[in-house]
Order: sequence, then C-alpha cells, then structure tokens
Amino acid sequence: MAKPTRPYSPTARKAAELLGLMIRAARLERNMTAQELAERAGVSRPLLSRVEKGGHDRIPWGRFRNRDHPWRRAI
Repeated sequence: MAKPTRPYSPTARKAAELLGLMIRAARLERNMTAQELAERAGVSRPLLSRVEKGGHDRIPWGRFRNRDHPWRRAI
C-alpha cells in the first residue's frame, strides 16, 4: 500500500520548482551531467531528476537542510 502523501501549499510547490530550476541551471552552466552531479551530491540520479523537475512528492527535503550534506558542496 502506498504511503499517503502530504499536501503541500502552493508556496511550497513554487519553492520546489524554483529550487529545481536553480539546481539545473547551475549544473548546466558547469557542463555537468545529471549522473555526475548525483554522484558528487551523494544522491541517486532519479532523485536529482525529480528535484530538478520541481517534484515535491517523495523527496526527503529534510535531508537537504543538513549543512554537512554533500549536496550543499556538489555544485
């Protein structure tokens, strides 16, 4: 049985979309592939893809708030 998803506010959805666009733009500016960035960030390529597309469901957002997470230094 699928886990129920949490409803996100319109503001949270827009923030997720903006974050995804910013990550993708930074990755492309540095001529990195999604696989390269995912490896550097310590996340899977499908997760990176969902983040870049602004997907908010099934993304462990709390994980990205950690200042020591490699995601912060990947780009």
